Amino acid sequence: MMARVDEQKYSLLGDEESHEQQSFEPTKKPGLPQCYRWAWPLLVISLVYSLLLTGYVLHPISRPNAQLPWTPAMDGKAVEYKLEDIANFPSSIYSSSPSPEVDEAWERLIQPLYYPATKEELERNGDDPDVIIRLKEGGYFATLGIYHELHCMRRMYWHLHEEHYFPNRSEAAKRGEIAHLRHCIELTLRTFKCTPNTALYSFHYDPKRDTEPFIISTGQRNCINWDLFHSWAKNRAVAYDPQPELLAPASVFREMHLPDPVSKW
Repeated sequence: MMARVDEQKYSLLGDEESHEQQSFEPTKKPGLPQCYRWAWPLLVISLVYSLLLTGYVLHPISRPNAQLPWTPAMDGKAVEYKLEDIANFPSSIYSSSPSPEVDEAWERLIQPLYYPATKEELERNGDDPDVIIRLKEGGYFATLGIYHELHCMRRMYWHLHEEHYFPNRSEAAKRGEIAHLRHCIELTLRTFKCTPNTALYSFHYDPKRDTEPFIISTGQRNCINWDLFHSWAKNRAVAYDPQPELLAPASVFREMHLPDPVSKW
């Protein structure tokens, strides 16, 4: 009788020990082949890469060409972008002291100011052709935003050298020109805020060599292919200087803060 009890105790203890051993040391199942052990990490990496690639394609900040508003230049295949270094850009003639060469350079730069839009282009832009000034030679009187802004930039340059470009002007003419200049400042400010340069600049200073800190950068920014765009605009533009075919008095151009194409005020 005692023997059976001892045997029973032994068997119970043995079951408990076996249970404890199983709880801490589970039975190992056969492992996966070595070639499959890399499958899950590779799958995760591929999934993350796919998500990043999708974000690049769909996100307008990552891909600057995404969701651009329509412009006639798109139909002319004249809108493409490229990365350009922001540092070490050379000075241009446009900021030099007044001279016939400087004036000629500015004239060439803003030459495509007047644009003969088609009826289809106006309608696609959301404009009503019936209220737009027509040109005798065909098309509708229009301009591309960049050339309006460059016209304003030249106006600012003129104000740096008022004694050269505005000699002996009356007080009334001066007040009118100041109003025009304020318009140009607001237009330029809006453009800068709309398409800001977000590249990183840093300040460098060597006390043994430099009199003050200066900016350096190895960054880049997304820029339009200017030569391609400007060439297309020149081919489409109405002549900048003599345009007697325009069906509008000079006062209309003054109200629009644009130069009269005949008198070039």
